[in-house]
Amino acid sequence: MATDFETDARPEPLTARSLGLLNIVFGVLFLLGVGYEVGVVLTLPALGRLLEWAESQQQQQLDKAMQGQRDRFDERLKAAESDEEREVIEAERTRMELNAYQAPNMMPFSFDFLDTPRIRNGILAKGGVMLVLNLLLIASGIGLWKLRRWGRSLSVAVAGLLLPALAVFAVASAREAPTIAERWSAGMTKLLLEEENLEETPPELAEVMGRYEQGMKRLFTVSSATANGLAALYPIAVLVVASRPGVRAAVARPRAS
Repeated sequence: MATDFETDARPEPLTARSLGLLNIVFGVLFLLGVGYEVGVVLTLPALGRLLEWAESQQQQQLDKAMQGQRDRFDERLKAAESDEEREVIEAERTRMELNAYQAPNMMPFSFDFLDTPRIRNGILAKGGVMLVLNLLLIASGIGLWKLRRWGRSLSVAVAGLLLPALAVFAVASAREAPTIAERWSAGMTKLLLEEENLEETPPELAEVMGRYEQGMKRLFTVSSATANGLAALYPIAVLVVASRPGVRAAVARPRAS
């Protein structure tokens, strides 16, 4: 039964249906965003390991072929009958060694900075929670589009649950951001050292990478907090719009069967 407050208010079916449509749109967008996060965290480390395995297999084949060429040069040297012939063979062998093909690094930067149990479990938990809540958000949008009272009630309930969930995700992301930044920076340092073929980190590079790591910590922390903060704006808007007397009245009106 509609309350006197709902009966006296002027119904706003357009507002109710617009909110329902937005619930559907944002529910789908949130699902896509969380799906992307889960995919990145779970897929990139596995892809990196797969590429490393493929690269090692290719390098093994190249090494085997190279060893075969060395063996043939050894046989030619044993069969050589003069020093001049041996010098020619040695020159050919040296040229072959210098021009030896190395397997390209398919993924020079490793994504193992994401490959930790805490990150995996956290993103899976977030994915599960957001999957349920956003499916409910989409369902509430359908209900509002049809001007059903349960659609408005479900919208309010889902928005009320999304806010604390996003707050928890924001805190967890902010706490994990420094660790991710450290692992990211370590990977970048390793990449630079391999490219420069250095045995130890020069002081200048260590200082630069230290500043880089601090910057990445701030960037990861701010970006995660900003993303969750922006995501929280929509549940707040849902609570405000769904609480309008006109929306209450629109879904409280009797409809012809």
